Amino acid sequence: MLLQRVFASALLIVCLCLAAMAWPYQASFSYEPVGPRAFPLLMLGLMSLGLIYMIFRPSPVVH
Repeated sequence: MLLQRVFASALLIVCLCLAAMAWPYQASFSYEPVGPRAFPLLMLGLMSLGLIYMIFRPSPVVH
């Protein structure tokens, strides 16, 4: 379980770095409703939510 949390934390840091790189991007023209800036940010946001759940979920109880 600890290894999963370490991996999720590392991947969350990568997602945050990629989001920081994608945030200032501006396309010269918009050709679809979810453009080249919003789509990566949306995917990184969803990945981050899943990773945060993996980090903070309770450990399974073993009897």
